[in-house]
Amino acid sequence: MVICEESGRIPSTLEAPGKELDPLTFLIATSLLEKDDERASFRNARFQSDSGSLILLAHGSNDPQWRAYFERILEEVRVQEPGVQVRLAFMEFTGPTLREAVAECQLDGAIQIRILPLFLNTGVHLVRDVPAQIAEIEGENPSISITLLPAAGEDPRVSNLLIQIARESLRLVPTAKPPGRPEQ
Repeated sequence: MVICEESGRIPSTLEAPGKELDPLTFLIATSLLEKDDERASFRNARFQSDSGSLILLAHGSNDPQWRAYFERILEEVRVQEPGVQVRLAFMEFTGPTLREAVAECQLDGAIQIRILPLFLNTGVHLVRDVPAQIAEIEGENPSISITLLPAAGEDPRVSNLLIQIARESLRLVPTAKPPGRPEQ
């Protein structure tokens, strides 16, 4: 079950103690799982298990804590959509690469692959780099079809959540001195 605007219900795996996600992670994870609607139909990654996959594409970093954030999203999607092949790929600094993730999908029998960039906005990677990689991969593998979806951050719910977080941060009272500032 995913969070539903009508009922306000939250997935049980996200309610469990010790498994709480920050609001942005929660929004992205649940947004990936929603039913199609006019505004966000690209997020529905429900494929037959023998024909399609979803690759969550993140930028990449050498920092393992940075990577763990995206692995949590991947695991939540897998828990909530057990019949869907879902992979994680990175643009740089860590693996698997997009090419490696596509190869894994193919080994699992996928012929339709959707790539959801876990980026806040469309930039050079999504305008130039990823489409070039997709064209190269499809050229080498004519039996598969790869669809690049819009950046997750382009969903109005993500920008609305960021606005809400920014507005709430105006009301926060600092409880400790900011790092790097001398005592007064």
